[in-house]
Amino acid sequence: MKKEKPKAKQKTKPKRKRKSRIKYLILLLFMAIAVFIIYSIATYHLPVYSYESSDRGMAEMEAPLKGRTLDVIEARFAKYKQWKSQDDLRLYRTSKRTWSVPLLWLDGLTHRRWEIPYMEPSTNPKYKYYEEMEQQPQNRK
Repeated sequence: MKKEKPKAKQKTKPKRKRKSRIKYLILLLFMAIAVFIIYSIATYHLPVYSYESSDRGMAEMEAPLKGRTLDVIEARFAKYKQWKSQDDLRLYRTSKRTWSVPLLWLDGLTHRRWEIPYMEPSTNPKYKYYEEMEQQPQNRK
């Protein structure tokens, strides 16, 4: 006669394997999260966004963490538009979205700056237009 193995022992072996697999998967998940957090911190940079007018006569840079927000840019563009006395001028964004920095993903999906149409940046942006506006306060065409 052949001896039969008890069924209880056969059931315990798969449970042990299943438990070790679950522990292994949990460990992998925590390691992936840790790598993601370290990568996010290591690749973070101060976000700076650039804008230009449609006539390329005005260029501005937005640095939200330094207090230079989109509201400031839009106010300066409104003054520039009034100074030029051209109602058809438009403000364009010349910065692309940065998807390589995970900490900026939410900003890249939700901020209103991304609703501003994109235009390729000019080779010689005029960041000093504001000085010219102060020197020549009258409207020019």
